[in-house]
Amino acid sequence: MKRKIVLILIVFLLAMPLQGVSADPALPPGVTHSHGLWVVVPLNQSPDDVQRIQAVVDLAAPGDTVQLASGTFDFGDFGNVRIAKDLTLEGSWDARSKEPLTLIKHGFAPVLIGRKTPLVTPELETVDGYSYYHITKDIWGKLQYPFTYPGAENYDIHTDWVPVQVNVRQIAFERPYMSAIYSGAMNGGVIERVRIHSAWQAQLDYEQGGSAATGIAWFNDSFLTRAVAEWGRDYNPDLYFSTDLVRGNLVVRDVFIDGAASEVGASQVDENGYPILVSYADSPVPPGSQYEQYALQDVAFAWEDTGYPVLESIQPYWVKKGYTAWSYGTDVWASTGIWAGVYSLFAQSNLTVKDSIIQDCSSAFFFLENGFAGAPFTAFIEGNQITPAVTAGWGAGLFDLGWDHYIPATGQVLSASPGSFITARNNTFTIRNEGLWLDPVVDIAMYGKAVMQGNRFDLASGVAFYLGYPAQATTLIANRVSGKGDYAANVDAGANENVLLANDLSDFEPTGSGASWLGIPPAQLLLQSDNNKVVGGPRSSDQVVWDLGSNNVVIGMIHQFPGAADASQSRAVPQGKGVAKDMGKKGWLHPGW
Repeated sequence: MKRKIVLILIVFLLAMPLQGVSADPALPPGVTHSHGLWVVVPLNQSPDDVQRIQAVVDLAAPGDTVQLASGTFDFGDFGNVRIAKDLTLEGSWDARSKEPLTLIKHGFAPVLIGRKTPLVTPELETVDGYSYYHITKDIWGKLQYPFTYPGAENYDIHTDWVPVQVNVRQIAFERPYMSAIYSGAMNGGVIERVRIHSAWQAQLDYEQGGSAATGIAWFNDSFLTRAVAEWGRDYNPDLYFSTDLVRGNLVVRDVFIDGAASEVGASQVDENGYPILVSYADSPVPPGSQYEQYALQDVAFAWEDTGYPVLESIQPYWVKKGYTAWSYGTDVWASTGIWAGVYSLFAQSNLTVKDSIIQDCSSAFFFLENGFAGAPFTAFIEGNQITPAVTAGWGAGLFDLGWDHYIPATGQVLSASPGSFITARNNTFTIRNEGLWLDPVVDIAMYGKAVMQGNRFDLASGVAFYLGYPAQATTLIANRVSGKGDYAANVDAGANENVLLANDLSDFEPTGSGASWLGIPPAQLLLQSDNNKVVGGPRSSDQVVWDLGSNNVVIGMIHQFPGAADASQSRAVPQGKGVAKDMGKKGWLHPGW
């Protein structure tokens, strides 16, 4: 009798739902819920995976955790999950290999933080029973410039975006479109133990031509004030000033971004011998009739003054998915991979990036127009390993740029106030590209101040540091530059009052063209601005500083002036007006030091 009672009790207990675990049949398949923890099991099917995760995000309460179980979640080419509440999105983690066990495959900005409304996706067209995407400017334009479309002059960004605090952890991303993690409204959160592998670049013909993709990006839509003015549209400035969409403390930690950035010409083929891009006029079907492997993309060869492509210049091309076509003159190229590993536009936040590896992106960090609308942008970058794919033109390692903008509708000048404050410490930058002319690894040209301390640079060509207007009072201290290039540092006109202290340039070999238009050969340092202070580092007495500015002080290095055969023996100071004591080959010593 006792055995029978025990058996009945066991059966009864097994039939009961576990305490705190939802048995709601309305939950999507493969989803469980317990005490604020939602677990989603991958089906590796699109759009099922996206729809189930979005359903859980919509059901979750603020502060909950949505955990993606180990395996592959297929987001298709353009699926994404929009998170418009405070949440944690977390994958599974292998403690032994220190790698995520959760993979999100593809998707269009698959983790979209702060967005309330769905994104526009490319048109899906069908011919003879086969479907393919026709990518146009609309997919980019309607996300970034919705106000330029008819009837949307008074578009209110707050209808689409809401500031949230979101954490993203322990997830790998494979070839997302545009970005892996993208936010137009984030007021705090941690992104850690994330792995991002390559990207499908977004077409930018609507804005500037070309294409680009980012690994992790913040795009504060308060910039729309400037953009509306550039389009000459009427607008309500109250909708764009004093926004608070990208603020707070943002942390990126233990992230690996493999940009896999590259460019190919029209004659290149893929691993199976199929062309990466081919004109639709030459082939009305994709190569090999592989509709699932190609998208049709419009390529513009000319632009109006307003920025719109000239309609008569547009030609469609079949482009293999993962690549994006763009024109240069009459030639067509295709790009793939990540352009900027960590990107921030018009943010007013405190961003920390630590202990991460960013490799083979065109630029590791790209900060643009931050610190507007009265709150600063403060970035602290420490202990990262950075190996860019290319440097040409955009600053390979760290690029921070800001401008003034005149707003015709209000007569105002929009400028960064108080601007950006950048501290980069103990990072390693490795540049493998040779033959790059004056291209910088660190490019600082913004309102605010920067401190670069204890970083290591190994150059194959180019310049380690470029300081340009309107940057002021940048400090370069105890950095080490080795390898070869035009200059270890190039301080341009208007970037004044910098301090270069105890930087180790002893293993740096000046080579290349240098500032040839000025008749200045390669050297350790080039000063084109005023009121700078330079103190040499180890074994620097035979290292050359070219001085084109005024009131610059140089200690422990050879202080050279254009036109002087041997400035270290010259008491005439035609341009560098800091009165100095002749120290021969030891350089110049300012009396006040």
